[in-house]
Amino acid sequence: MSNPARFKIWYSSILAIVDRAFTSLQEQFITRIDGRKCALSKEAFPSEYQMRRITVKFSLVRELRKTSHDQQRRPAFSSPSLRISVVMLILTVLVGIPAHLGAQSVTSGDIVGLVTDPSGAVVSNASVTLKSQENGSTQAQSTNSRGGYRFSLLLPGRYTVSVAVAGFQEANATAVVTIGQAATVNLSLALSEATSTVEVTSDAPLLQTENADVSTSFTETQISQTPNPGNDLSYIAQTAPGVVQNTQGGNGNFSAYGLPATSNLFTLNGQNENDPFLNLNNSGATNLLLGNNDVREATVVTNGYSGQYGTLAGANVNYVTKSGSNNFHGNALYWWNGRALNANSFFNNQNGAPRPFDNANQWAASFGGPIKKDKTFFFVDTEGLRFVLPTSTNARIPSPQFQAATLANLANASPASVPFYTSLFNLYQNAPGAGRATPLNNLGCDGFTDATSGLGITQPCALAFTSTVGQLSTEYLIHGTDRSEYWAQRPPVRALSHRPRLPSHTH
Repeated sequence: MSNPARFKIWYSSILAIVDRAFTSLQEQFITRIDGRKCALSKEAFPSEYQMRRITVKFSLVRELRKTSHDQQRRPAFSSPSLRISVVMLILTVLVGIPAHLGAQSVTSGDIVGLVTDPSGAVVSNASVTLKSQENGSTQAQSTNSRGGYRFSLLLPGRYTVSVAVAGFQEANATAVVTIGQAATVNLSLALSEATSTVEVTSDAPLLQTENADVSTSFTETQISQTPNPGNDLSYIAQTAPGVVQNTQGGNGNFSAYGLPATSNLFTLNGQNENDPFLNLNNSGATNLLLGNNDVREATVVTNGYSGQYGTLAGANVNYVTKSGSNNFHGNALYWWNGRALNANSFFNNQNGAPRPFDNANQWAASFGGPIKKDKTFFFVDTEGLRFVLPTSTNARIPSPQFQAATLANLANASPASVPFYTSLFNLYQNAPGAGRATPLNNLGCDGFTDATSGLGITQPCALAFTSTVGQLSTEYLIHGTDRSEYWAQRPPVRALSHRPRLPSHTH
C-alpha cells in the first residue's frame, strides 16, 4: 500500500474519533455564548475563566463543522492544513482538561437534585435555571435521562432553582450553598391547568449524603454575632465538633481530634493562609487573625477524605471572602477597651497601686457594590488593631568611674576616638532615670581593673535602673483585601460574567 493511501486511512480514522468525541460532548451539555451553540462537558471546567476560553474554541469548531456540509464551502474545509488545525485544537483541549481539574480548590459548593412528575416518575430534558439572589447571575441546563441535574462550582450564597417543562406548572425553590458541600434540591412538578407557578417552600435535608465529610459551616451573620475576644477569625473553629482550645502551652490556638495545632490547615479563597515559619494560623505576634469583617462564610472540615482536601491531617478551616453585589453595602466598626472599663486587680488593691494603663483599639470597614449590575462588582475591606501597653525597661549604663577611666586610657592610646566616646557617654548620662541608677556590683570590671586603668577594684563598672514611667510599646497591624483576578495583575475590581468564578487575593 502506498504511503498516501496509508496516510489517508490514518487521517480518516483520526477524524472519525474526533467526530465521535464531538458528538458525545454535544449530548452531554449544551450551552450558549454570543448567541451561538457550542458543545461542552459540564464536568470538564473548574472555573468560569477556563469555561469561557474553551467555549470559544468549541464554538469555532462548531462553525467549521457546519460549513463542511455546505457544498460551496466544502473545498475550503477539505484542505489538509485546516483539518489538521481542527484536530490539533480538539486534542489540545482534551489534553489540557486534567490540568485544570487538578487546580480545583475548596472555595465553592454544588446544587444537585431530581425533577419528578406527580406520579413520582423522573422528568428528563426539563429546563432547569439557577439564579443567584445576590448578583443576579444565571445558569441553565437540562435534566439528564434519569431526571437529575447538577450545578457545580458555585460561590457560597442563596440561589433560586426554577424548573419549566411543557404541560407542567413552573416550580421554584431556594437553595443555600456552603463551602465544599452539595445542597440537594428535589422538585416535583404539578400538571398545568392554566398559567401558574408552584413555589416549593420545604427546607433542604438536614443530612447531606453526597460525601462523608464532617464539616461545620458558619454564615456571615454567625461569624459577626458569635462572641469573639479580639475578633480572632480562627476563634469560630473552636465551636466545631472535635475541636478544643489549646491550654497546654506551645503553639497554636486549638487542636482537632487530639492532633497538634501544626496539623491544621487554613485557606482563604482556596489559597494557603498558614504561617510559613510555624505552620499555624497566620496571626502574627498578637495571636489574633484579622479578617473577621471580610469573610462571608467559613467551614471547618475535621475529616476531609475527599480529593479536594489534603496537605495536613487536622482541621481544614476554609474561608471565603465577601464580594460586591447588585446593591451597595458597607459597614464601619470600632472597638475600644481601656482601664476606664476594667477593675483593678486584687494584688494592686492590696498594695495601693492604681489600675495599670492599657489601651486597645481595633477597627474594620468595608464597602462594595456594582460597577455594572449583573456584570462587574467591587468590594474593599480594611481592618487593623493597635495595642498601647506600658512596659518597664531594665537598663544598664556605664558608671561615671568607668567612663572617666575609659577616656583617660583613650587619651594616651587613641586620642582621635575620645570625642566619639565622650558623646556616647553623654547619651547614657542623660537617659531618663539615670540619676537614680544604682551600682550593679562593687567588684570592679574583669580584665579592666588594674593599677594602670585608674579604676579601683572597689569601683562599680556599671549602673542599673528600672524605668518607672514606662515606655509605650505599640504594635500596629493592618489587613487589607483586594478583590481581583490573580492571573490579570490583580486589578481593584472583580469582573464577573454570567458565572462568577474569579478568585480573589489577599495582600
